Amino acid sequence: MFDSSQKVIVSGLQRSGHHAIAVWGVHQQKGIQDFSIKTLSQWIFYLEHLNDISFLLNNPLRVEEGEGKEHFDSLFSEYEYMNPSLIVATHGVDECTTQDIKRVTSESRIFSSWTQKVLVIRDYYNWVASCLKYARSMKIRGSIWVEPFSETNIGVYIEHCNHAIKGTVPFILYDEWFASKKYRKETAESLGFHFTDAAINQLSPWGAGSSWDGGKYLKNASEMDVLNRYKQMEDDEEYQQVIQNNEEAIDLSNQLFGKVS
Repeated sequence: MFDSSQKVIVSGLQRSGHHAIAVWGVHQQKGIQDFSIKTLSQWIFYLEHLNDISFLLNNPLRVEEGEGKEHFDSLFSEYEYMNPSLIVATHGVDECTTQDIKRVTSESRIFSSWTQKVLVIRDYYNWVASCLKYARSMKIRGSIWVEPFSETNIGVYIEHCNHAIKGTVPFILYDEWFASKKYRKETAESLGFHFTDAAINQLSPWGAGSSWDGGKYLKNASEMDVLNRYKQMEDDEEYQQVIQNNEEAIDLSNQLFGKVS
């Protein structure tokens, strides 16, 4: 299914920035200069360019979410006749191990054929700060987000870092992607995209916006202070406990991103 389409799965832990990178990624094609996504359903988005079409799929492999997603392959197969040039999908779960990614892609008729898979990793300090901020905002709204700092989730973060350090899977460092146009160009080229940097200022339409700013920076997302979220948590007791209890995660993060100042 969709055998002639380029397929890329952008995976990462919640609040890692993988949604933003997926939105940006599908726009890295000739003829696209600005955010151009249109909506077909809550899971399926598309954009048209140069008499071609591409799709952006929101967590299509998370069939456990229900709401029709357990039949996603059948639903999306209706668009195969369009012969899209590119399909970019997010895959973000709290237990997003590389083994999990392999399993769910092998079970999918869409992604079982050759598919690029890339992990998005965020530095530990800012990831923890954003997870805490988001969890608390969810609680205020009456929703409960799964505890982001369970032993399993920290273990997955460590696994992702180890893969990146050893070079065993393709990866994107979110902090570098956010800060450096040169790094974004290299990332686009490594994925076989045509670098335009279109949609770099677009806030992700998923994930309730920024943990800190909500939808304030909808069209100027590059102005958000995402690399310094941890500074707003330095006096927070829960934040400090998570930092101090996970030396291995900090060490690996420092190897990838350098020590925070």
